[in-house]
Amino acid sequence: MSARGVTAMEILITVTVLLILAGVATPSFLGTVQGYRVRTAAWELAGNLRLARQRALTAQQRTRLVTTPSGAAEEPNTYVLQREEGGLSSGIWLQEGPRLRLPPGVVLSPVSAGTVTFTVKGAADNGTVILANASGEYRVVVNVVGRVRVCRGAC
Repeated sequence: MSARGVTAMEILITVTVLLILAGVATPSFLGTVQGYRVRTAAWELAGNLRLARQRALTAQQRTRLVTTPSGAAEEPNTYVLQREEGGLSSGIWLQEGPRLRLPPGVVLSPVSAGTVTFTVKGAADNGTVILANASGEYRVVVNVVGRVRVCRGAC
């Protein structure tokens, strides 16, 4: 019996085939990752809007979510929760927690609602916050009774 091994040509062909497969699969994989990023960011924003509503109800203080869109000079693609201090319509807003940043590649549309405010009864301004990236667009919509929903594309 003779010993059997692998030739350099067989290794070269195998590596070439693997590189071709990786090259074909990479764009699809990157598109999937971008899709997950924008969807996750939209659901996280919706959760923070629901949190703002809950805080308004429990603390009996107006609470709002303020967004900074992609074209802003300072801290673009971020948002923050704020609560009103000193009673109804005092105009004094205090930041609740850190300013939250969207994932890389996800942007807040400049046509989005800049602020969504919840009253002490849980009602809200009508508002739509639009998040987008190369894979698509999600809208986080708040209606007048404070219901928050997430839609892919147009609602």
